[in-house]
Amino acid sequence: MSDQNNDTADEKRLRLIIRDETNNLLMAHLKLCPFVSNEVEKRLRAVEMKSSTIAGLIIGSNILGAATGATVAKMLL
Repeated sequence: MSDQNNDTADEKRLRLIIRDETNNLLMAHLKLCPFVSNEVEKRLRAVEMKSSTIAGLIIGSNILGAATGATVAKMLL
């Protein structure tokens, strides 16, 4: 019975060591990773907003052009 308790204690100790080493490795990675320092999310949001603006302008000009064309066509007929 005591062997099982020792295994559990050793297993818990091993899990804590693994967790601590993983945290240390992740922190080291975050310091060295270029994507963290380049603010990728912020730049991606700017690109998304610009592409949304362009798409909105294209759709708006198409709607305006179609309405103008329809009005001119009705005036001529």
